[in-house]
This record gives sequence, C-alpha cells and structure tokens, in this order.
Amino acid sequence: MKNILVVAGNGEELIKLGPVIRILRDQYSSGLSVRWIQASDTPEHLWEIAALFRLAPDREIDVSAYAAASVERAWALSNGIAREIDYFAPDLMIVQGSSQTALLAAQQAFIRNIPVLDIQDELGTGPNQDYTRLTNRKMLCALSSFHCVPNPSVASRLRGDGFPLYEIGITGDPVVDAMRWIQQGRGVARPLRVGLRAVVANGSDKDYPVVPPAARVLVAIQSSTRWSSVMTALALAIANLSHDRNDLHFVITLDAALAPTHELYSILSSIPGVSLRTNTSPTDLLAEVLAADLVVTDSTLVIDEAESIGRPVIALHESASFVVGRSYPSLDDVQEWIGTTIDKAVNTIVSNGNGYSRESVLGDGLASQRIGRLVNNWARNQSLTARAFEPFRPESHGRRVQWVGLPTLSEQSVPH
Repeated sequence: MKNILVVAGNGEELIKLGPVIRILRDQYSSGLSVRWIQASDTPEHLWEIAALFRLAPDREIDVSAYAAASVERAWALSNGIAREIDYFAPDLMIVQGSSQTALLAAQQAFIRNIPVLDIQDELGTGPNQDYTRLTNRKMLCALSSFHCVPNPSVASRLRGDGFPLYEIGITGDPVVDAMRWIQQGRGVARPLRVGLRAVVANGSDKDYPVVPPAARVLVAIQSSTRWSSVMTALALAIANLSHDRNDLHFVITLDAALAPTHELYSILSSIPGVSLRTNTSPTDLLAEVLAADLVVTDSTLVIDEAESIGRPVIALHESASFVVGRSYPSLDDVQEWIGTTIDKAVNTIVSNGNGYSRESVLGDGLASQRIGRLVNNWARNQSLTARAFEPFRPESHGRRVQWVGLPTLSEQSVPH
C-alpha cells in the first residue's frame, strides 16, 4: 500500500485536483491510500468545490488570519504541511497550479526525498500574466519529479527550459474532466441556444421551438480589469448592446474586492436584460459558465472552464499595445471596440446551427484517468513514466479564445 498526499491551495487548484482524487480513490483504492489537505484564505470556497466531487478534506490548514504575502503566512503553511507529511509519511505528493501553498508543499516533500507529481496548466500563455505565479511555477518545476502537462506546447516549453522528455507526460487538462463531472452531477438541463438547434448542458442534442431562448452572455470580472474608465467603457458597451438587441441576456459577476464596481451599477442597474451579481460563490460561477452561450472574462480559470465545454470566450486583458487608430484611445474607442467584439461573437453563435463543438483543445475528459494510470504504475514499478498511458493528442486547431486588449492606466485619456 502506497500513501499519496494531495495538496490544494485554492479553488482553482481543487477544481483540477478533484477528478484526480476521485479516480485514485474509486479505481485504485486496493493499492493506494489517498489523503488530501487544503490550505486557503477562503476555506469555505474549497469546501463548496470539494462537495461537487463528493469529497471532504482530511485536514485543513487555516491561514485566513495572516496577510496574503506575509512571512507569517508562509511559516504557518510550511509548518502545517510539514506536520502532515510527518504524520502521514506519504510516498508521493501531488500538487497543481502555482500558488504559494503548492510551492511550499513541493519544497517540504523535496527536502524529505519524496517525489512530487506536478499537474500543470496553461499559465503564462496569455497576456494576463501574474509574475509571482510564474516565479512560483518555475521553482515548482525544479522541485518536481514528473510533470503532467495539458498539451504539446507546454511540453515543448518545458523541454526548452531543460527538463528531460522522460519527466513529461501529455495528459490533457483535468479541468475538462471537472466540468464534465459537474455537468452530470448538477443536472443542468436549460437549453443553450444555438439558432434553431440547442445543446443541453449534459451534452445531448434536442430540437426546440422556432423561437429560441435569449442568448446568455456571462461577463465575469475577477481581478485584472480594475481601472475605472475601462469598467465604464465595458458598462456602456453592454448597455448599448442590450438596447440594440433584445435577444441577449447579460449576467455580470464581480469580484467583491474589485474597486470600481459602482460604474457598472450606476449604468446597468436599471437596464432590462442585465443581471448584476457580486460575491458569487465558486459553485454558482461554475453554474453560470455551464449556462452561458458566450463568456467575457479576465480570469484564466474561467477561460479554461468555458473552453473545456466548448464555449466561445472573449478574454479581456490590460495591454500597453492597445491601438485603435491612435496611441491614447478615448473612452468611446474602448466602448466601441468591446461592443463590436461581443456583437460579432454573438452573431457567430446565432448563425451556427450545428451546435457547439464538443471537442476541447484542453483535453478529452480523460486526463484524470491518465494520471491515475501513471500513479498506479508508479506504485507497482516505482517509476513515473509517460509510457503508463496513451498521451492526449489535441486537435490541430488552436484555442477558441479571442484576446481583447484594454488600455493600461497610463494610457487612459479620461479622468478617473
């Protein structure tokens, strides 16, 4: 019997680790003892996400009393993880993501000569780059024994960084497994509009009346798009689209920590066809992604969730290279740019009478199965090798994400 310790540092990591824990416990319990712990500033969110996979943590490290980037928080995390390792004596540790928790867990395992299995994602491939997370990711890669990557491009990037081929396996992204699991578990059955044909969220096709339901556009603002004038431009673009098109319904979710929310409320609170929501729980946000026809967001996790079930995505990011005819765009420029992009995307959805593509370039829903075979082979042969599974081979087409640049604070030509 081999002991496996899984460590989750936030909701984004647990969404991808949930299917892996479930597979290891359900299919390989005779040879593996799997224990998982969580350490987060918002443990209630992780409990909600864990419940989607019928899981509960074996131990919780509470760090909510410490500042996010404090030495005290790092010390508490390291001590908590070290005590868990000494108690459980794992033979293998599994981590995902690039949080401080994942890095410190890998560090504690490394100094005890415990191999670390690193489940990677697409971090750093888009314009919204968090350099703290990128730094954590580089250090975590160096501490890990094997890397499960979502596609060949991430594998090539690791090879370019000097990691040998035998330490890399292309499994796909387990976020696809997670979204399919949640679709089946939540039983969402509202038709997702695509012309006169619709796709039910569980993946089956069905005919609907000649008058289809309104197209649902999810606008999920999480962290990156913070500046007041950008929020004003986004709100005005949504207001104009709601006025011009009666076939759209906007659902806008806002991070509670986002500063300039009053612009959205003052402009959109009385607009028909617009729903504003704050303090949205992770599970409610997942449900909104499942119900959406188009997703507009600045969150890399929401992008992955939407892509994993074939939803078209407009990704907002702040970029100094934003150009619409002059170096310093006005509020009208930004408003028109956002509105035109959303309008074109909706027209494409409405004109597509064959439904959404059920194939995802992120994975095929079998990533957790591949990771399970990898871990089971290691338990039997003491070897982490990609030969334990058939690698994921993505389609030749690229990701269905359209990046829309927004001006940075220095480029704003309107007063805040």
